[in-house]
Amino acid sequence: MSARIPECEPSELRAGDTLTFSRNLPDYPADAGWTINYSFRGQTASAIDFSSTASGKEQLVTVSASVTAGWLPGEYTGVGVVTDGTTVKTIWSGKLVILQNLSAVQPGTDLRTQNRKVLDFINCMIEKRASNPLKSSEVEGTVFTWSDWKDLLPLQALYQTKVRNEEIDDLQAQGKPTGRTLFHVFTRPR
Repeated sequence: MSARIPECEPSELRAGDTLTFSRNLPDYPADAGWTINYSFRGQTASAIDFSSTASGKEQLVTVSASVTAGWLPGEYTGVGVVTDGTTVKTIWSGKLVILQNLSAVQPGTDLRTQNRKVLDFINCMIEKRASNPLKSSEVEGTVFTWSDWKDLLPLQALYQTKVRNEEIDDLQAQGKPTGRTLFHVFTRPR
């Protein structure tokens, strides 16, 4: 049994995975010479471009894993343009998030998000400062002072929220419960 081919553009793809989807465009049938050219651009210097091929009347897109393995992680803005060689019409625009190819990552690479790194650093600073009552020090005539560890608590709360939102986004993407379930109690009016 073969896997079902999605019938729309993906919003996310892991580099190193095969990209496959189809589009059925009755006004632009593939068997009449129409093709879709996709172009994606992001903050990286790399460009992502690929085209559809005809599969009967449908447009079929297949990009091999060896090609997507070279795609850099990040968010890309893209367009899908249908053409028959003469007429050009944009039929799709959207975002594509390329996830990192984990099989190409060196062991020991820090894969934490920037928000997680900052939160971990803040927690480390609070721990160090809470255990050290010293607030200033002098070394060879240079005075070093630092703020009280309690001054980091608002920043810690901000980054805890940012990290939790990232974790919730990850859970939603996996179709798992997020812990944001709201319970309501309905009562009869008096």
